[in-house]
Amino acid sequence: MHVLRSLTPVSRMTIGLETRPLADLDGDGFVSCSDIGLSLPAWGSPGPTDLNDDGTTDGVDLGMMLSAWTG
Repeated sequence: MHVLRSLTPVSRMTIGLETRPLADLDGDGFVSCSDIGLSLPAWGSPGPTDLNDDGTTDGVDLGMMLSAWTG
């Protein structure tokens, strides 16, 4: 049975002194098409694109990215 975790366990992360959205995979300070472009090749796999840490990059992670969208 698959247990769904919270859709937004962490909305921002701190790297050094900089705070940026968790879904900002490319580190440009925005959640945009380039971040989705990084997550799609990892679909179905674990890794840094698995935003909710359930072991798989999937629709839940995409939903998290879209809810954090800044364009």
